[in-house]
Amino acid sequence: MDILGKSLIWLATAGVVASLVMYLRGEQWVKQARWTFRGVTLLISLSLGLLLTLILMHRFDFVYVRNYSSSDLPLYYLIATLWGGQEGTLLLWIFYVGLLALVLIRTIGRFERFSMAVINLFIFSVLLILLKRSPFAATAEAPMEGAGLNPLLQDFWMTIHPPIMFLGFALSVFPFAIAISGWMRREYKAWASQAWVWLLATWCTLATALVMGGYWAYKVLGWGGYWAWDPVENSSLIPWIFATGGIHSLVMFKKKNALGRSAYLFSILPFIAVLFGSFLTRSGVLGDFSVHSFLDLGINSYLVASLSVFSAIGFGVLLWKFNRVRATIAYGSMGTVDFLVSVGVLSFLVAGALVLIGMSTPLWTRLGGPPSNVTLRYYFLATTPIALILLFSLSIFPFMRWIKPSKPFISHDAAIPFTVAMMVGAAAIISGIHEPLYIILLVLGAFAISSNGWLVYEGIRKNRRLPGAYIAHVGLAMLIVGAAVSSAYERREQVPLPLGETVERFGWKMTYEGKDHSQNETPFHVLVEREGSSTVYRMSPRQFELPYGKGVMRKPAVKKFWNKDLYISPVDEVGGSPGEALVFTRGETQVLAGHEVTFLGFQMGGHGEGVAGEVGCAFQIAGDMMIDTVTPTVESTPQGMSDVPASSADGRFTFAVGRIDANTGAVELQVTDRDNPQPAKSVFWIEISEKPLINLFWFGTTLMVFGGLLALRKRAGQMDDAPSERPTSSEPSPEVASLETPRRTEGVGTT
Repeated sequence: MDILGKSLIWLATAGVVASLVMYLRGEQWVKQARWTFRGVTLLISLSLGLLLTLILMHRFDFVYVRNYSSSDLPLYYLIATLWGGQEGTLLLWIFYVGLLALVLIRTIGRFERFSMAVINLFIFSVLLILLKRSPFAATAEAPMEGAGLNPLLQDFWMTIHPPIMFLGFALSVFPFAIAISGWMRREYKAWASQAWVWLLATWCTLATALVMGGYWAYKVLGWGGYWAWDPVENSSLIPWIFATGGIHSLVMFKKKNALGRSAYLFSILPFIAVLFGSFLTRSGVLGDFSVHSFLDLGINSYLVASLSVFSAIGFGVLLWKFNRVRATIAYGSMGTVDFLVSVGVLSFLVAGALVLIGMSTPLWTRLGGPPSNVTLRYYFLATTPIALILLFSLSIFPFMRWIKPSKPFISHDAAIPFTVAMMVGAAAIISGIHEPLYIILLVLGAFAISSNGWLVYEGIRKNRRLPGAYIAHVGLAMLIVGAAVSSAYERREQVPLPLGETVERFGWKMTYEGKDHSQNETPFHVLVEREGSSTVYRMSPRQFELPYGKGVMRKPAVKKFWNKDLYISPVDEVGGSPGEALVFTRGETQVLAGHEVTFLGFQMGGHGEGVAGEVGCAFQIAGDMMIDTVTPTVESTPQGMSDVPASSADGRFTFAVGRIDANTGAVELQVTDRDNPQPAKSVFWIEISEKPLINLFWFGTTLMVFGGLLALRKRAGQMDDAPSERPTSSEPSPEVASLETPRRTEGVGTT
């Protein structure tokens, strides 16, 4: 079957080259090019089906099947292995592009020839990589079992997140291709309606995938958040940011014939950002900075070539045709919707660029030495001003007019939202929020939510329909407020829970009951009770070792409340061996068998041969006419962490470091008493956190995607600006004269 699979890839490559050449030769070859492309799509579909069949048959003699699947996986995880590695995701990507292109052919009309030429070129670039790294590579001897799917991916959300993400990546090709086709045909406006629908579909799909990926990280990875500004996460976020700017610039272009150049730019940027993110992800550049990146598989030159070619095409056409598109008035006054949309478009351009710079840091810093990455503070400083601008724009947008300046801002229509915003601000101050930044965020967020929410209500009451754009605006405002507040006012602490004992943190009483070895992914049962309440919750975070020595997997337990989440993530379990477990902070003294034990502090050791470093914990023990200092250590070696115990001068007590909490400076000390041996209690270390208003973030993301889908449903049937007739001459369409003829204009802003 390896010959069959490779033959399908070779035939698809030959077919896509033929289709590309036919589309470039002229209109008379379009019909033949279509049929050739349909054959290419069929070949790619057969390739994908063959790979899935090999996975389901457990054909471990194929390298891809061996590396990403195993015979003990249930059916839905077996199917998910199809996109578990580089080759599978690339094949899935062009499979989507092929199917979507068949839809494009039926709807695009006279823009088909150049659009399909671009799409064929992209499929060809991916097929070249698959010829280099074939998913059908076979081995001489078949192992008895495969390596299995990455346990991190064995979750419901990750079975559907990657295919939706790659559907978004596939959709981003189409606005790029349509924009180039429109400008190459010197029809600088007719392409916009077609591109707008495809760009909105890209936006909705990427947003859905980002929400799914964030929720997966929140409930599976156990580090306590949903977005870590990981470079690979950012590589999916940036195309979405640019698509958001593109949607609004195309609206301006269609309504007022303004922002024509910006509309083209934002139509090509999401796809170029996808290619750049794919290069960073798949080249191995981010191997030291991202848990998501692939290893370098020797395809860097192919990735760089693809990025370079499509960037040259997109920006080359922009520069070539730039002066032929007249700059028109974008807005006549700052008191109009035109101005707000222009500000929003610029904000999304700046936001995408700043995130792109941060994401690319490991790439350009390696030019002058060891690669490095930016800190989270960079993203906070870069995105906070833009979030404030967007919230302000969303707040006053409902009270503006498209052409003439609106009535005074604090008008009758704005009175209710303004009152709601002031009440929210006052409530925030009363509840203990005193930082001006977050008070402003809450006030603007409440204003934006209430003003756009009122328009949603009016749309339902008067027109019996749901206005998708305003629903999306409400969702975006909720998202920003929920993200800011849940991060800034989160309470988090690592806490030791001795078996059977009750520990209180943040007003929660927690009792560790022990772990259940009879269940898969061993759960640790913790009883949680709110002070002053009789309700008891059992929360069961999980911790287990991954197969093949791949490390330890930790899954959190989350209890949802209307105004916050209680989040318990496992850290480690220690103890259970002869001796006693004591937890010390620096300078603390505890009594042990009539002796006083005091934690003096840390001692940092050197770097010896074969030892990466060591940390000593100095303790003083006093009693029985004796004062002694003992220093058990923890060594970091290439083989992992190891502890070196230390004994008191009389040999009665042996001290070993159980664990060190780097955040609080606490140390767990395992003490064995020669004269009184006893089993130590198990101590389960957890990280407990409270996340206020986190549900506002999740509800906002859902509402935003829902609004986008409503808008897409409404506009999908309105792609009528590109008639199906094909011109019989090479003369430009009537719109060319109006868009290419220079004309002096006066106004506040042009583009």
